[in-house]
Amino acid sequence: MIHRLIVDTNAIIYLVEKKRVDNLKTIGNQINEILVPTSVVEELKNLVSRSPTSETFKTALGIASVMKQYATSNRGDEAIIQTAKELGSFVLTNDKELKKRLKNLGIGVYSVRTNGNIVPA
Repeated sequence: MIHRLIVDTNAIIYLVEKKRVDNLKTIGNQINEILVPTSVVEELKNLVSRSPTSETFKTALGIASVMKQYATSNRGDEAIIQTAKELGSFVLTNDKELKKRLKNLGIGVYSVRTNGNIVPA
């Protein structure tokens, strides 16, 4: 069975800030495929255009741009939820409200700890 992980904008940014992006690779024994909704890439592009000197946003966009992308018709949290439902996947996010919504829908959630480790939420 393929286990997919959908990555949210704030999770990518947080991993970049903690300098722990490689932790996405270490989750590979539990997750077979890591995807980013196209709306996340667009959100990161908007952040870069509003803060062009932010190395964090530029790095996060670079990472998201090379990840396998999944086309979504929604934006923000709705895109994450839509993608997770369509693919039967887990979600990586640190957004408390989104985590709550996902759990209420029965969608598995991972989050990034303050040390940068990715763990089930």
